Amino acid sequence: MLKTCLAGVCLVLALFTACGDDANVTTPPTPVPPTPVPPTPTPPTLIIAGERAVGAPHPGRATLVSWDFTTPEAGTVDVTISYLHDDSQILVWVTNRVCSRWQFERDECFYLTKSLEGPRPRTLTVSGVEAGGYSLFVANDGPHDEQIGYEVFLTPGASGSGR
Repeated sequence: MLKTCLAGVCLVLALFTACGDDANVTTPPTPVPPTPVPPTPTPPTLIIAGERAVGAPHPGRATLVSWDFTTPEAGTVDVTISYLHDDSQILVWVTNRVCSRWQFERDECFYLTKSLEGPRPRTLTVSGVEAGGYSLFVANDGPHDEQIGYEVFLTPGASGSGR
């Protein structure tokens, strides 16, 4: 009988220690929600590109060339102008609409951006450009004949405020 009582007490003690203390309730850890993966940005789209020979200027007048381009949607426009000679004076403008050479020369066009000096290749960026037509003007103010390379890219995104 002592063995039976002793076995019963051991059983009660074993159950008591196995169940633990109700005051220290263990809560399972809350799982951390996964960090959302940002969407992959839309890559830039090439709008226009090419090369053109642009002669040295005539006395007192730069040689001016232009290209019109259209952005199919709003976003950021990036322009890269390359040329051969470090000491060439290359001037670059992007107008706020399609603009003829004559309008440009009479200052009837407004500029989204311009670059009148800097190292080559020349880069210009305009954010918030609306879908629509624009003109890129490049002037060779000398002293060399140049081979002008141009690229215009559009990165879709921000709503237009560039016009």
